Amino acid sequence: MLDKWILLLSLLTPQIQSKTQEPAVSITVFNNSDCDGFGEQVCLIKVMTGRTVTFRVSIAGNHHPSMIKWYKFYSAQGPQFHSYRRRLTPAANLSPKMTLANSSLALKLFSIDEDDFYPNMFWAEIQAKALPDKQAKIEAYDFTDFQMLNPSHLRYFFVLERMPIELGQFLEGDTITIQLPQYLQVSPSSFVKWTKEPSLMTLFDTNAVVLANGTEGIEIKGVKNSEFGYIRALVYDFTPDVPGRVMVAQRLFFIKKDISKMCNGTRNEKNCHCNPGFEGNGVHCIDIDECVEGMPMKCLPEAECINRYGSYFCRCPHGFKGDGLYSCVAKSIWSPWSPWSVCTVTCGYQNQMRIRLCTHPESGMRCEGPSADLKLCPNLEPCPMNGQWSEWSPWSMCSDTCSGIKKRIRICNSPAPSRGGLPCAGLKEEVTVCNNNKCPVDGMWSPWASWTPCPISCGLGVVSRSRRCNNPAPEHGGKNCTGHGYEEGSCGFPEDFCKYLKRPSESIIPGKLIQ
Repeated sequence: MLDKWILLLSLLTPQIQSKTQEPAVSITVFNNSDCDGFGEQVCLIKVMTGRTVTFRVSIAGNHHPSMIKWYKFYSAQGPQFHSYRRRLTPAANLSPKMTLANSSLALKLFSIDEDDFYPNMFWAEIQAKALPDKQAKIEAYDFTDFQMLNPSHLRYFFVLERMPIELGQFLEGDTITIQLPQYLQVSPSSFVKWTKEPSLMTLFDTNAVVLANGTEGIEIKGVKNSEFGYIRALVYDFTPDVPGRVMVAQRLFFIKKDISKMCNGTRNEKNCHCNPGFEGNGVHCIDIDECVEGMPMKCLPEAECINRYGSYFCRCPHGFKGDGLYSCVAKSIWSPWSPWSVCTVTCGYQNQMRIRLCTHPESGMRCEGPSADLKLCPNLEPCPMNGQWSEWSPWSMCSDTCSGIKKRIRICNSPAPSRGGLPCAGLKEEVTVCNNNKCPVDGMWSPWASWTPCPISCGLGVVSRSRRCNNPAPEHGGKNCTGHGYEEGSCGFPEDFCKYLKRPSESIIPGKLIQ
């Protein structure tokens, strides 16, 4: 029976896998042993009314307890009625039978009520954004198709279910009658819906077939093979807490088929016979243990015979696959993990690796899971970090309009030295002279040229010299040179002294007296 409930995996199973990136925070059940079955982000717990149950979750990633919100979902009669959800956080919204514990990671129900069972359910949700302070405790809420097909890793469901009530065993053609008041008190104002549950069950009744509405009992005449299995009675009614008509109670029935015999008409030894795998008079048939009394087909010597109700099967030894009748082939299974590789560094980060091999390739099977595993080397301290310079800053403005100096700097922070690392090598500041070709240049005189030769040899004469304003020449609005670029001077001797000269008189050139 539990195997069928594990088929609740179709609950919210993604038919279309979401391509979005995994969130940084995710939620799951704290301990798998708390659940009797699992679905995608769903924990199924089988329990009875009046018992105590605790829903516990575990959260991976950074979170604050205020981000964890708990809800209870009330399934509606539909389609004219909405489903509803009740906010269970903050703690002021809890009913007296509930309490939050372990920093909101656990919700405890002290006494389970009828309306706590499937299709009603509970869930925990991570909400990064703070909700407005004024939020209704109860609000209309229906799951979208996207939510059903793409379960969020920020939400985890808990579903409570009873053990089914077994009815039968019945043969095909029998009449089956179920009166709900025999198992549950039904209010006159309530509405009862009977559904045939599929093998793959879902929380949202997308595959359930409605057998009857508005009746406290159901009768199936001439039951067919397809009608055996699970039938659920859902009771909807109005409650003081919820504005709409929602599920207040339910019962699950299992219509069991008698596979031990076949009857044609009334059940007597004349009309009935035992099916293969059973023996008896046709009315009373018991199982044959083929493993003891003889098998129609013998198992292989290495296989084990396992008796079933009405049949048997052959089981290959552990590590082998096959039907046990014709073959038992060694499965491809993983070898033990190799030892972890040795860490070769003393600081920083390095991975250790281990590997395993997929054995028995002749089976044609593939081993599931990775062939290699990685983990960080333990107990490694971060390595010393030497400092590195940042990029140079832009040059500063020149200290003067048309001259001066400019500078630029860099900082030892890319990265800064840490954990005993060396500081940056080199200068942290550079200085250079500004060079602006457009600055005004004042003119400067060149050196004086040589004096011209004295024009006379006796008497006094005049000599001159000059200079130019080109050392440098004025540019870009610079000032001209100050002063004059030409000057004269005297040369020679007074004529009275000429007679004392040793030169011949004819060689004397009279000069002009300079006053």
